[in-house]
Amino acid sequence: MLVSLVVFFVLEWLISTIRCLPTYRSDDPAAQTPTKNIARGGVTSSAPLISYNRKWAAKVSIGGQTVLLEIDTGSFDLWVYGPTAPDTNGNKSIYDPQKSPNSKTVPQEIFKSWYGSGKNGASGYVVTDSVSLGAARVPSVAVGVATSATTSTWPDGIMGLGFSSGFTPKKYPGFMDVLQSSLAQPVFTINLNPAANPTIGFGAVDQTAYNGSLTTVPSDPTILAWAVNNVSFSIGGNSLGYLQPIMMADTGGNAIMTVDAKIAQAYYAQVPGSVDTSGQGKGWTMPCQSIPPDLTLHIGSGIALIPGHLFNTNVTNGTDCIGALQGLTDGGWGNLANPFFLTQYVVFNQAERLVSFAPFASTTSPTSTE
Repeated sequence: MLVSLVVFFVLEWLISTIRCLPTYRSDDPAAQTPTKNIARGGVTSSAPLISYNRKWAAKVSIGGQTVLLEIDTGSFDLWVYGPTAPDTNGNKSIYDPQKSPNSKTVPQEIFKSWYGSGKNGASGYVVTDSVSLGAARVPSVAVGVATSATTSTWPDGIMGLGFSSGFTPKKYPGFMDVLQSSLAQPVFTINLNPAANPTIGFGAVDQTAYNGSLTTVPSDPTILAWAVNNVSFSIGGNSLGYLQPIMMADTGGNAIMTVDAKIAQAYYAQVPGSVDTSGQGKGWTMPCQSIPPDLTLHIGSGIALIPGHLFNTNVTNGTDCIGALQGLTDGGWGNLANPFFLTQYVVFNQAERLVSFAPFASTTSPTSTE
């Protein structure tokens, strides 16, 4: 979930997962130091990802209790609805620490996680317990047990796969921080190829899943979630002329790629009939029959080609359709979001803090970012 203090002028249900926690940026040297040269096990595993309300979720076992958690590379907290949390839509599974033989309450510890423009979030107390996602298992990790939440759009909670869990006031190792020592390789992968079943993988890179070679770039070391630096953009070989200093590599339920407002303006100059309706709270729109141009992202030494039709959400605002590329009005952090993940096989190296990507080996191009 994109970390930013920016307010996006786009329909809120399309951008409800933009992160607003300043604690994402860390000056703690311990939080910035990769955990290299640790002994490793031989575990490899994969698990299916499930589309849930424009988010990607997986079935996770916490203390032997199965819940559906959003998989989020743009945040760091692992939290789940507890037995006293209000259930606003009547169909959530909950985690009850008292039903787990291994749970331990962390005395006087709380968590607070806020999303969107700061209006949506969850809070509660902290326990430690076993957590499993497929065959990937850690015997003890910090889990936030929500006693309150402000929205029902999430599944049963969120599994943040960033770094050094940001529970206030202490830092706890996150799920991948603990898991990596048991893996054959200290990596997890996201494969949202529309021609295959969406999966999250642990411990191995599937070399049959992508074409060509992986491009590898460092994740921004000052941010406690996955982010790449200095992304530039072009259309048909022509540069749009602007650089995005930070872009979150964020799986957290966002259909909208966000970039600096000048980049968005340069892109939509190539889309006939497009209109900037930010003042009306709708962002960039286009005629619904539009097929926008393909957009090339230049990341490190590699490129990611995003088919233009992915930038037409086919979601109408009454007359036109909302674009899946929107501009940041305050120079905040961008977000690669679904347009990137629906075209690229992505590898996250936890020990080295590296992000690798390559186009899918074979695809059936999705019709939208939804």
